Amino acid sequence: MVRYAGGLLRRNRFDRRWPDGRLLEYYGYDIADVKTYFKNAKQTNKVPIKGVSTDGTSLNCKYPVCDDTEQTIDITQAVSMAPGLKDLFVFVGSSDTPSSVP
Repeated sequence: MVRYAGGLLRRNRFDRRWPDGRLLEYYGYDIADVKTYFKNAKQTNKVPIKGVSTDGTSLNCKYPVCDDTEQTIDITQAVSMAPGLKDLFVFVGSSDTPSSVP
């Protein structure tokens, strides 16, 4: 059985190292789920993940009240594809209009 791991995508990432990465999510995430992914994948995450609410939307999303599967996948894949990021900013907000994202 072949298991998929985000680290396999590294060879497809850009050659340059980005100073930081940015994601926009509509719901928050549980950082414990991100850490669990890397532990189970036997990988180390050295990229600081910094949550920023753009409009007061909660950064926290904990099961069973909230499902953060998509957000966790977005975060783990971004970090796995670009492990040289200085930071990964995860902007969380209920709107994706340009005025809501710094």
